[in-house]
Amino acid sequence: MLTQTDFDLIRGDVAPLIDGKPVSDGRINVGDAVVILQAAVKLITLEAPQK
Repeated sequence: MLTQTDFDLIRGDVAPLIDGKPVSDGRINVGDAVVILQAAVKLITLEAPQK
């Protein structure tokens, strides 16, 4: 298993979705993979995180 960098978390930690917006839970797991795949096939649209 690879160690996640801050960059990995910023880009890959997109689950869970709350009200359709990604909310980071501090880890990349299968939930994030499902959301990324749904976005890739345009089943959902991800909003950019707010700064």
